[in-house]
Parts: sequence; structure tokens; C-alpha cells
Amino acid sequence: MKKWGLLCCLLMMVSFVLYPLQDSHATPVSVGQHIKFANGPGTTNGGEFIVSDWDSGEYLLTTFCIEKNEYISYGGEFVVSDISNEARAGGIGGGSPDPISDETAYLYHNFYWGTLDGYDHSDALANDLQNAIWLLENEITEYTVKSIDYVAMATNAVKDGKWSGLGDVRVINLAYPDGSPAQDQLTVAPVPEPATMLLFGTGLIGLSGLGRKRFFKKG
Repeated sequence: MKKWGLLCCLLMMVSFVLYPLQDSHATPVSVGQHIKFANGPGTTNGGEFIVSDWDSGEYLLTTFCIEKNEYISYGGEFVVSDISNEARAGGIGGGSPDPISDETAYLYHNFYWGTLDGYDHSDALANDLQNAIWLLENEITEYTVKSIDYVAMATNAVKDGKWSGLGDVRVINLAYPDGSPAQDQLTVAPVPEPATMLLFGTGLIGLSGLGRKRFFKKG
């Protein structure tokens, strides 16, 4: 019994150690952080945008905008006012605030992790992806696909049950240093790995079982 109790305690300790490691990828930016943008592939006045830390210049992520009537300036200073599920200024279409769609989340999740079918960081595909995001977010009503129809790809993924919800995708709600709103962008946020949660749960169950055994022994 002592060996079983020791094993359960060790499992719980390991789960606490591994849990933050599983999430270590997942916060490219944080609330209150000052960031700046540089231009990447694409010629739509949208993404790809290259995001770096304002102070250190460290690369943080590559992103796309979700609002057509908000703007950023390359090299200008911006503040992450919040990380949420929605565009706060609203943009051209949708409400204010305007939650992002499951389809947009599907596209950016796969872009961020390098699993978006056919994507090669060319101007043509950056344009197709940015326009697809704008169309899915009701910022535009139509566009001419140059290479890949990412709207159809995302719509089919959701329709076929291959993707549901936002997953790890979130919105960077941006502001200028004076507090006025700027163009919101896409990012990712922590999502616990299933294996980590299973290990964490195993440790808790083992510890609770150990507690019951001790209780009955005293009785």
C-alpha cells in the first residue's frame, strides 16, 4: 500500500511539472505587452504581419487582421489591451464587439502550426488567406480567389465536423499607447494537452484514493 501511495504522489508531482511545459508555446503575446509590426507576405493591406516585442525586438508571431476599417503602422508602438474571443471595435461587418467565427479559427490555427493545406507564405496565398478571413468575418462580401479557396476549406471542415469552436485561437485586442483602439489581430492561447490532463487526473484520483484508505484505517 505504501508503494501505491508513493506512486500516486509521484504521478501528481509529475503532472504539476509537465502541465506548464505543455502550455509553454501558447502565449506569444500577453496583456499589457508593447509590440510592433512589420510587413510580411501579402499585398492586401492586411497580413501576413510580423509581430515583435517593442522593447527587445524579439519575434513573437505572424498574424492576420480581422477588421478592415482599423489600421496599424509599421514600426509604431501598440499595446495588447486584452486577449479575447472577439474584435472589440467591430469592423465593417458584424456586431461591436464581433466574435470571430469557427471557420476563421480553423484557418488561423492551421496557419500558426504550419498545417494549413497548400500554404507557402507567397503573396498570392497570403492574399487568399487574408481575404478569406475578412469574408468569414463579414468585412468584405466577395473576392477573387487566386490560388486556394480557404473559405470553402474552412466551411467544409466545420460542416464535416473536423473542426468545432475556436480551439486555441484568440484575438489580440490592440490599442495605441494613448488608449485609443487599433486593428485587432489573431493569436493563439493555452489549451491543455489531453495527455497532460489525463496524467493530472490520475494523480488526483490516486491521491484521493490514498486519503480514503488512511481514513478507513483510522476508523
